Amino acid sequence: MLDPQKLEAAFAAIDAADADSDWEKELASKELLPYLFEVMTFEARRRLGVPIQQGDRANTDVPEEKREALQAAFRDCCRDVAGRFVAAGDLVTAWAYFRAAGLKDDMARALEAYEPDRELVEQGQTEELDAVIEIAFQQGVHPVRGYELILENHGTCDGITHFERRFPFDLDVRRACASRLTRQLHGEVRAQLVRAIEAKEGSAPAEGTTLTEMVKGREWLFERGYHVDDSHLQAVIRIGATLREPAEAELAIELCDYGAQLPSPENEPPPFVDFYNGYRRFLAALIGIDVDSAVEFFTAEAREAGPGRDGNFFAAQILVHLLERVGRYGEAVERYLEFLSQLENPPTIAPPLIRLCELAGEVERLKAFARERNDLLLLCAARVLEQKAG
Repeated sequence: MLDPQKLEAAFAAIDAADADSDWEKELASKELLPYLFEVMTFEARRRLGVPIQQGDRANTDVPEEKREALQAAFRDCCRDVAGRFVAAGDLVTAWAYFRAAGLKDDMARALEAYEPDRELVEQGQTEELDAVIEIAFQQGVHPVRGYELILENHGTCDGITHFERRFPFDLDVRRACASRLTRQLHGEVRAQLVRAIEAKEGSAPAEGTTLTEMVKGREWLFERGYHVDDSHLQAVIRIGATLREPAEAELAIELCDYGAQLPSPENEPPPFVDFYNGYRRFLAALIGIDVDSAVEFFTAEAREAGPGRDGNFFAAQILVHLLERVGRYGEAVERYLEFLSQLENPPTIAPPLIRLCELAGEVERLKAFARERNDLLLLCAARVLEQKAG
């Protein structure tokens, strides 16, 4: 509800102004900005020589040659007033104006700079913050910043839930969010270990000491329980398998080394029956460490596991995925044909055969497989690749 005194002051100023006065400044307070927006649009329409208020017929009363200019003026008004709401700290209302004008990038920049009121958050008053997260993450205006706000203000558990259940974004966004989640959990584990070591030994580990170095020879760290929820640890390690940057993958490897001191989760499918060591081997190979050994291990696991308990050749899919990630495309094609050609449905983890053959330049293999399976789509794909190669 408008402050009666501000409203009365605005009335008085507008009544007292002459036709040439800059009386719009009386509407510049946050509460009156919606009125300022309407006045700005009135003025824009007046300058263009069209009725100052849009009627029920929308812009059908606007000549065709003026519609583009009118739309540009509308965007300018939206940008101006939205910017004022941003300056006033009200991003939720600002979004209504940015969205109306299709100014998503402007809103993304505002979200980039947004910081919630820490005092309100600490008091549990997160209504505004949650509304901003809704815009940034759920509505996809700036999903990475939205995810950062989830992690920073609602914690790792919520971050994992959002990542695993509500993630309709592309791979680049997924990797960016996986990076932030991995860094957050790694930081939490590290802080817990530093406190425990300092309390026991009288001094904290040196800055830059890895989790791997911290747990080595300190079995006593695990005598009184875990330093992080083990389900969170396992989830972040799984998510860490999407990481590309070596520095980030190394953090996930450190989490595996920490987790290797804990009981491995039960009922994990091959090749991750030994969960922490299996993922450590996989992550290390992705950044060029012991690649040959990892390929041998995962190949053996794929052959032993066969279709697996779900019939989806999970271990073989992991192998083919690994081979593609480390650039061994010809081998990836071979292993795909060995294991995954038996799949009834397309693989969910391994790349499709067409993509692997494209990467490996294996057009003839694709053509042969297409004829063997009477698969017209694969044959057409092979013909396209053949033309591309020519």
